[in-house]
Amino acid sequence: MTKLSTAKEILTSIDTVFASFSEFETFSKIFHEAIAIDFISETRTGLGTEWEQAVEESGKQFLDEVKVIDFEANERIVLEINNYHSVETLEFRFTKTDESALVVANLSVKAKRLYGKIFTWILKSQILKYLNDDMNRIKAHFESN
Repeated sequence: MTKLSTAKEILTSIDTVFASFSEFETFSKIFHEAIAIDFISETRTGLGTEWEQAVEESGKQFLDEVKVIDFEANERIVLEINNYHSVETLEFRFTKTDESALVVANLSVKAKRLYGKIFTWILKSQILKYLNDDMNRIKAHFESN
């Protein structure tokens, strides 16, 4: 299993940041660059919310199944993402600072196949770059509005 972590300070209140992260349809389009989202659960936010999101990687379209497995208002959101390559746990921790919010993203990746485990280990720095790119996209979204 590969574990990665990054953090970004977002110059917006923690309430606003958490509310936006909790609006999973918009969040998925910004953070994961999802091109389509279909909710499986009746709920669209909070613990137990489930959806499928179509994402594009290297010109190919993939389908991720996403489930909220932990949800504590203004503190933490944990997503389980199941896709063709891996099962990922993506935890966001929210901390209030003076006039901003610190968001820490912890990603654990468990590859489904042996070659995936090898590539995940080899490409660890590239995966961290993608995670940082995702967090920078979220930060830019908040700070441009």
